Amino acid sequence: MSSTYEESSLLSGAGRLNYDWRDRYLLQVSGRFDGSSRLSEGNKWAFFPGVLAAWRMSEEPFLRGNRYLNDVKLRVGYGVSGNDAVSPYSTQARLVSIPMSFDETSAPGYTFSSQVGNSNLKWELSHTTNVGVDAVFLDNRISTSLDVYRTRTTDLLLQRFLPLTSGVSSVIQNIGATQNNGVELSVTANPVRRDNVTWNSTVTFSRNREKITELVNGVNDIANGWFIGFPSAVFYDYEKIGIWQTSQAAEAAKFGQLPGDIHVRDQNGGGKITATDDRIVLGSPRPSWSGALTNNVTWRNLDFAATLFARMGQKMMYEFFDTYKPDGVENGSAVNYWTPENPSNDFPRPNSRFPKTNYLYYSSLTYADGSFAKLRDATIGYQLPDVLARHMSASRARLYLSGRNLARWTKVPNYDPERGGAISDPMTRVFVTGFDIKF
Repeated sequence: MSSTYEESSLLSGAGRLNYDWRDRYLLQVSGRFDGSSRLSEGNKWAFFPGVLAAWRMSEEPFLRGNRYLNDVKLRVGYGVSGNDAVSPYSTQARLVSIPMSFDETSAPGYTFSSQVGNSNLKWELSHTTNVGVDAVFLDNRISTSLDVYRTRTTDLLLQRFLPLTSGVSSVIQNIGATQNNGVELSVTANPVRRDNVTWNSTVTFSRNREKITELVNGVNDIANGWFIGFPSAVFYDYEKIGIWQTSQAAEAAKFGQLPGDIHVRDQNGGGKITATDDRIVLGSPRPSWSGALTNNVTWRNLDFAATLFARMGQKMMYEFFDTYKPDGVENGSAVNYWTPENPSNDFPRPNSRFPKTNYLYYSSLTYADGSFAKLRDATIGYQLPDVLARHMSASRARLYLSGRNLARWTKVPNYDPERGGAISDPMTRVFVTGFDIKF
């Protein structure tokens, strides 16, 4: 009747053709044909083509031998990829057992699983167009790569929640479409290249704009948290603007609240707060942009490497804010809560009659700006002089000390937002020292 055993298979065939004319005009054509047992009959197979063309401008007569521009290549590509990431047997409706008894005699009973099967599942398809340029300048001292892309994904394989009145709670469907527009930039420079000193630096930058472009019936799906024009993962809630203060007692009373309660914005100015009209998309865990700066420096026998990393523009649900217990029944976090003598705008007044599960708009407290910059890695090393290495019968010996997650800059105190808001399994600061010997 039930088992954890699952079986699925994927059969693929692929081919690729490359053409190169004088290292100047480049063409690559590829295609693959995939069949997945996870999808429904008649929809198991799909073809995924791809084409990439490039023009190495630096091989043209008008640029050959240029002192400042060593290599330039323009690229343009288009391709289709597929996704069949659903659990095996998602096309089938399953039964689950219900223990029953009649006159003290047990009898087996069965009903449909809470997730109904879908016999029309097919491949999720992503169509990507990419334009890029690679260039090398100044006697190979600076190299850069720039890519601009657009990906449109259709027939998304998503779990859709259904009204419980239907008798089931969810179904896997090909619903909706998304679009990703982005840019990726990488620049590597060698400012110093001398016998005793070298310096290599790399900057990377990426920015992606994701949005849902289509949903079932062309309307937002609030139950699943999907909104047209926004990323597929968002925070949808009331917008906290502070705590009701003593001087605002009359205004708070219009909303049935008291000074010290959570003050949320009346989005439509209707004079009352409702779940339908006054919740908005507050933000997304998707960053606006991310970037990194890596430096590698050597001076004689010393070497140093460090990476700065930043991710900006994302919001997170911070679990620590949810540990405040306004009823004071158990130990909770020490927060800046409101009292008449401490008119805070951070957390509401303590109230023994209201555990947080009953506190109006309590969930609006848990969001935080997840933007951060951090010193992700750093390493310093010293290579022992050759004469000392030879005393150890070694060709090379090096001491080093490295660290990870060494420093961070963020609006959230005592927390590394790269963890994403969870307070379990925090990001750890790690130090490692070692001795490398080559014989």
